[in-house]
Amino acid sequence: MDISKIDKNFEIKTPIDEPDVKWHSVLEEPFDIYGLYRTKEDGIFRRMPKEVAENIHSSTTGEINVGVANLYTNTSGGRIRFKTDSKYIMLKVEFDRLHLSSHMPEAGVAGFDIHRIEDGKYIYMKIMMPNMDDNKGYVRKINAMGRMTEYLIGMPLYNNITNLYIGLSE
Repeated sequence: MDISKIDKNFEIKTPIDEPDVKWHSVLEEPFDIYGLYRTKEDGIFRRMPKEVAENIHSSTTGEINVGVANLYTNTSGGRIRFKTDSKYIMLKVEFDRLHLSSHMPEAGVAGFDIHRIEDGKYIYMKIMMPNMDDNKGYVRKINAMGRMTEYLIGMPLYNNITNLYIGLSE
């Protein structure tokens, strides 16, 4: 049974292009990026410099920690913050390839969770996630407040994001 028939939160819709959409790279103003290393300066989504990741050693063996060296370009902990009065928010995600995991759903591996911020409180809105066949990226849309509101987008735990764009009404 298709669980999205029971719970609409599991429904993945391909967005209908909005006629007034304007795409913005999150690497440019006015977007703020937190939790990643020099992403705006270098244009690379990563948690730490490559040199550091490749030189972190295991405390027990003294060898390079392969887990850190392999995962430093994943975006776990990354967040994007911005304000808009757009009636919708579209997300265009590009990655080198969709990395799926046997112990985690697509929502955690490659999903972006959207919160609005009101009176200092983070209010969950939705998660934007890929279909299983979205090998190089995906586009999703969520209805927004339509009045000036601050938003926080949490980045996925895994996957190497190569480009990320936010579409807003002009």
